[in-house]
Amino acid sequence: MLQVKKLRHWLENDKAYLRKDLRLTDASEVIPVNRTYLSRIFNNHFKCSFSACLLKYRLEESKRLLVEHPEMMVREVALQSGFRTQATFFHAFRQYEQTTPAQYRRSHFQRMNRI
Repeated sequence: MLQVKKLRHWLENDKAYLRKDLRLTDASEVIPVNRTYLSRIFNNHFKCSFSACLLKYRLEESKRLLVEHPEMMVREVALQSGFRTQATFFHAFRQYEQTTPAQYRRSHFQRMNRI
């Protein structure tokens, strides 16, 4: 489905999820359809709501930054991953990863040192 490919490219290649103010209406500019149909596309093809999908992409970006840029402060990782605040980032990270961002970073480097 061409619409899904366009959305996936917009999210993954253009990294639209990094915009803190991103809304469903912004996605409707990528593929000009109404919000209801766009929501259905996210639910059926991405298997999550628009906001849950953004959260997933943002968390993956934050995990990448935590590992690839150990010098970066957690607050900076949060902002560069598209989160509006450090508190929102911290809460989401802990909820979905069952650990804090700092603990995630530490455990990654501990695993790497064992290899």
